[in-house]
Amino acid sequence: MSGGSFNYLCWNSYGEIVECRNDLERMLDFMQDTYPFAEATRDTEEVCELIRHFFKEIDRRVRPLQHVWHDIEWWQSCDYSKDKADKAISLYEADKLKAREQ
Repeated sequence: MSGGSFNYLCWNSYGEIVECRNDLERMLDFMQDTYPFAEATRDTEEVCELIRHFFKEIDRRVRPLQHVWHDIEWWQSCDYSKDKADKAISLYEADKLKAREQ
């Protein structure tokens, strides 16, 4: 059987492409070496850049929310009281307000 050099990237859903971005990056490297001036190579590079940007932005937004999500999840699992979740929300809101004022 032929194919599979890039883990069948061509058949992946959009979500799978994002998850398998290393395969996509390897595909881009190969295309840049083999077809450096092709429009398909430029478009593949744009897709890679969009995914890189996506991960940077998700990380920037999720990291501060993880404490809030933790406390809400633990409250809903009956491990914490609602007061602890309320406090996490209040601290998050205060941090956001402080960042806006700077």
